[in-house]
Amino acid sequence: MSNQYFGYGERTPEVMGAIIGRVPDYDAAVLAGFRLFTQNTVDMSEPVRNIMAINRSPEEMESSQFYVAVASEGDHIPGLVYRGITDQEFALVGNFDLEGLWLKLYRGRFIHIFNEDGSSTRLGDADYHANPSGILTKPAPKFEGIFPPSLSNPERTLEIATIARMKFLAEN
Repeated sequence: MSNQYFGYGERTPEVMGAIIGRVPDYDAAVLAGFRLFTQNTVDMSEPVRNIMAINRSPEEMESSQFYVAVASEGDHIPGLVYRGITDQEFALVGNFDLEGLWLKLYRGRFIHIFNEDGSSTRLGDADYHANPSGILTKPAPKFEGIFPPSLSNPERTLEIATIARMKFLAEN
């Protein structure tokens, strides 16, 4: 089965490639009805912190922040819709995002796609994560473009995503 996934925050094509092992096709999109927040690792639930600590130093655990989507009428989050995601690749995304422990997966949300000519279309059945467990830190500042400024070391994010993928594939 082929799935679509809405990536936001730091879910760049490079990070998506590290998570699933390839860079899928994608289009610019906007997730309507949500606002971008940041969350400190120390504000996440204990089970999530325990899992994240496996691949992070104590210093990284103290200083790490992540972008999360939170329902907010009238707001929107820019990002990318990744297309042609297999069920196994979708499971890899859920594994990396600690699906069910930290972030909840939503299916079937309508996503607005903004085309290069400025026109927009609605896309149904795109998947995304939102409403994280733990304490939200603060709304993310406004930014230009599709992706906000990185909250963490991009190379380290790619390394952790690759480790998570390899471990998941070895165990499943």
